[in-house]
Amino acid sequence: MPWFKVDDGFYDHPKIENLPMAARGLWLTCGVWCAKHLTDGVISAKRVRALGGTPAQIKALIKNGLWSECKGDSGAKCYAFHDWFDMQPSREQVYEKREIERQKKRKQRTNQTSDNATTSRFTEMSPRDTEGDTPRDDPGDSPGLSLDPDPTRPDPSQKRVTVSQPSNGDLRAGEKAGALSLNELADATRRAHQAGISDTAIKAGTQEFERRPHPKGPGLLRTLINDAAEAERTNRQAEEATQARRQAIDACPLCDDNGMYYANGTAQRCDHKPPRKQPPF
Repeated sequence: MPWFKVDDGFYDHPKIENLPMAARGLWLTCGVWCAKHLTDGVISAKRVRALGGTPAQIKALIKNGLWSECKGDSGAKCYAFHDWFDMQPSREQVYEKREIERQKKRKQRTNQTSDNATTSRFTEMSPRDTEGDTPRDDPGDSPGLSLDPDPTRPDPSQKRVTVSQPSNGDLRAGEKAGALSLNELADATRRAHQAGISDTAIKAGTQEFERRPHPKGPGLLRTLINDAAEAERTNRQAEEATQARRQAIDACPLCDDNGMYYANGTAQRCDHKPPRKQPPF
């Protein structure tokens, strides 16, 4: 749910100082309504009256430069907030943010399903021998892989070797993620660097990986890093779109700071295209 943002200097702004308190309340109430319904700061005169607005309050808001009168798509009288996009997100930005959140949740559910399937597969591949070994047991016949020898039956012909795992900077040396070594996780991180993924995305994916329960491996780590990189790319594109929208408004000689232009006494949303020349008659 979007928020209606009000600057902390609102109360002593020159446009507000002489504004009656009732008109301030109407401005705030209508702003919340516009934010909830994603109207980009446009509200119909009918809705203003339904919210308790009076002609005197509306007149005061227009006179002080907080509102401008315009017409909606149906031609009905409306009011537009001045400088709406300087403080409030546009409808497109809210939709983009919601889509990012939906994709993130969808990928999380997919990863959880994949993790559960991996856990089940590992259980089938490496069952524990709960009944104990017998003299006839052959370690090579065991369907699972024992990481440590049985201390009750040491094999004098085998020399036990302890191998230390190098650290990749995220986990302590000697730790493991499931049944996979830190070398494999470091390889996944290195390949992400080689693919051009930023350090911030790699860090975010690694942090999410560390929060995940075992078993987990480099495939999951790379997936989470890719997800973080995609979210970063989407956010960057949304910021660039916002900047481009603001630059178009600033460069347009026809519209005001809110992207509205006035023709025949009414305000309309500007498309920033030069007006067509009327053919001579």
